[in-house]
Amino acid sequence: MQKKGIEWFSLSDCSMSLATSYLTFILDVCFEEDIPFRTKTWDMIPTDYHLTLQCLKHRKCVICGKRAQFAHVDSVGMGVNRNNVDHRQRYVMPLCNDHHHEQHTKGIKWFISFYHIKPVKPDLETLRILKIRGNYEDKEDSNGS
Repeated sequence: MQKKGIEWFSLSDCSMSLATSYLTFILDVCFEEDIPFRTKTWDMIPTDYHLTLQCLKHRKCVICGKRAQFAHVDSVGMGVNRNNVDHRQRYVMPLCNDHHHEQHTKGIKWFISFYHIKPVKPDLETLRILKIRGNYEDKEDSNGS
């Protein structure tokens, strides 16, 4: 309550917006403090945009919570210099080695549908945190954003 500067409330009678905001805050704290989730708890968290982004930032598989890799939805392809790719323009998801392999084996459409994953386009800050190299000319600065 102190951190957000809001009044006391109960999840039993608050708005959906407040409840969602509160649960998102709790998830953020757990990720930031590396508080582990039990498998049952992890399985109950809906795989939405915010969760995928937090998993990406903290290198946790969005499916099982194990150490994750940076998996592209649209493959970068052999022979492409990843240092020249602007990853902000590509959808990605954090997957452990096993789930990354499964994604390539079963196909991206099946994989996303089966696991109900919401891939994200990472922002520049996230890419810098993850130390993902690429072509990131400050297009944001030239557009005034």
